[in-house]
Amino acid sequence: MRPWLLGCGGLLVLVVLACVLLAVFAPQIGRRLEEATSPLRQPVRGYYAAVREHDWQRTESYLSGSLRSKEGVGRLRRDWLRRQEAYGRVERFEFTGTDVRVVSGSEQATVTGVLHYSSGQSEQKVIQLVREGGRWRLASLP
Repeated sequence: MRPWLLGCGGLLVLVVLACVLLAVFAPQIGRRLEEATSPLRQPVRGYYAAVREHDWQRTESYLSGSLRSKEGVGRLRRDWLRRQEAYGRVERFEFTGTDVRVVSGSEQATVTGVLHYSSGQSEQKVIQLVREGGRWRLASLP
């Protein structure tokens, strides 16, 4: 038997083994990642659900204190209704990344993703969050 053939066979076995391990453990890794980032995802999901339902008081409740003082319910309503006229209703938010850091003793996070509208259009979003009173809140309007 040729030595190069043996080397290729060994490589093939390693590739097959890696694929099997990935197929077996990928769902568990995905679930653990989802659980670890859930506290960051919940306020973003809640915010967009409130926008979709036109529940402007609840939409505002997901904002940080400083952002709430700048943005009123009326402005949120007006801005989202204008966006809805252009793109359709908010359908869903697809998460693509999360990042948590501590800056000057304050926990902050960035969530990235794609916002999908009923028209079929979508927008890339970067959402800043800050931890206030033990809860994550949006620190910037998406």
